Amino acid sequence: AEEAEAIRERQEQAADNRKDARQDYAEQQKDQQERMADKLPDGTDSRVSAQANMRAEREKYQADVAARLDKAHARLQEARRRVDIGGAKTPTEVRSKISAAEKQHEVVATEARGLAGAPNEGWKDRTKTLDSHLDELD
Repeated sequence: AEEAEAIRERQEQAADNRKDARQDYAEQQKDQQERMADKLPDGTDSRVSAQANMRAEREKYQADVAARLDKAHARLQEARRRVDIGGAKTPTEVRSKISAAEKQHEVVATEARGLAGAPNEGWKDRTKTLDSHLDELD
């Protein structure tokens, strides 16, 4: 059981590290695009800058979602390992809850993958729905 917890903690730390790296990269890309926008004619620069900000915010959000999914997956793996350790002594209800949570995780992961190509229209609604589903996994 302690080993399962240690594995989960390492997985969660790795998820945080990946999130931080993705968010840092998004910020660097935004900064680079804003520097390039400064060299464009007036009027165009503000539009390019706004697009860079929006792109960076979307990437940061997607990195956060990926980290939350990774952490939920780590918790599910830990629970599955504990069930395996418990063997036949583990109540059927517990096994059923874990299976249901794993299915829900897959549904939410599919929703998250759909964010990459999602149009700007309806973005806020999609993120609200996804946040709600992620909260259920937590």
